[in-house]
Amino acid sequence: MLHLPDYGWITLGGERRAAYFEVIKPSTTQSILADSQKAGDLLYQASPAAFDGGWQPKQWPMTSTKPIAAAITRYQPIGGWLLNPGNSGGKNKSIRRCVPAGSVYFFDTPVSFDQTLTDYGWQIGYGITYTGEWKQ
Repeated sequence: MLHLPDYGWITLGGERRAAYFEVIKPSTTQSILADSQKAGDLLYQASPAAFDGGWQPKQWPMTSTKPIAAAITRYQPIGGWLLNPGNSGGKNKSIRRCVPAGSVYFFDTPVSFDQTLTDYGWQIGYGITYTGEWKQ
């Protein structure tokens, strides 16, 4: 846990830029409203994912559950170079349009998920996914 004052200056980023911050305390009416709001589950993409269905897999691994919303920026093109063992030759890998890391899928039903969410490359780190909660 961070032990910061209620306001002050802090340096951020690799260039150590100065930023002013102020902690805003929640009001009691906001906390009452937050408790009465409906909650749902979400899936957070921690690494890019390549889907056959564009922005989503053709078949969701959870039975009969589809997202009600998604927060996704434009696709991320990912390619590479395929080396020939034993010499310096090789060829280009095909470029895939991937859902970028940081994308979020929102569900209004409980989601239990314990695997990667990608249609390609789970062995090399594509589709690392975490679950979480959100409130409406």
